[in-house]
Amino acid sequence: MLQTFDKQYELLKKTFISQTAIPSLYNQVKDKVLKELKDISFYSATNDMWSSSNMKPYMSLTVHYITDDWTLQSKCLETRYIPDNHTANILAENLQSALADWALEESKLACITTDTGANIVAAIRQLGWPWLNCFGHNLHLAVSHGLDSDKDRTAHAMGLCRNLVNTFNLSWLKKRDLRKAQTEANLPQHSLILVSDG
Repeated sequence: MLQTFDKQYELLKKTFISQTAIPSLYNQVKDKVLKELKDISFYSATNDMWSSSNMKPYMSLTVHYITDDWTLQSKCLETRYIPDNHTANILAENLQSALADWALEESKLACITTDTGANIVAAIRQLGWPWLNCFGHNLHLAVSHGLDSDKDRTAHAMGLCRNLVNTFNLSWLKKRDLRKAQTEANLPQHSLILVSDG
C-alpha cells in the first residue's frame, strides 16, 4: 500500500522480520535482562511443561527476584521445544541448560515451583534443587476431581448456567436489565459469556 503512495518505497523482504528484526530485538532484550540478573543475590523459578494446539511439547522457565530497591521482578526467560521423551534426565538437562544460558548460578536458586508430574519432580530431585509444588495446579486438580466425582449433578448445574446465559444473550431487554441492575448495585458492567465444555 505504501508503494502506491510512494513509488520509491521499498517493501521489506519476507524474511526481514523473522531473520533480522526479531533476532535483533531478542538479543537487545536478552542483554538487558542478563545485566539485571548479574546483580541478583537469590532468585526463585517456576517451570511449566505444556503442549501447543498442534501437540508440540514445550518447557517454559520464569525467574522471580527482588531488586536492590525491593521491587519484585518476574522474567519469563525462555520457552524451549522439547521433542524428546520427557524423562527426568532430559528435563534436568534442559533446566540446567536454561539456567546456564542466562548465566544463573544454581547456588543462588532459592526454590523452583513446578506441577506434581512424576517426571519433573524426579528431575528436580535429581538436580538437588529446593522444590515447591504449584498451589494453582493442586487447586485445579482438586476442583477437577470434585467436578468429575459427581458428573450428573455437575452436568445439570452447567446446563442451568448455560440456559441462564443463553436467556440473557438472546434478549436485548434482559441484557439492558442486567446492565441496569449492575449499575444500581455499583458493579462493573460485564456481559455473560458462554464457555464451551471442552
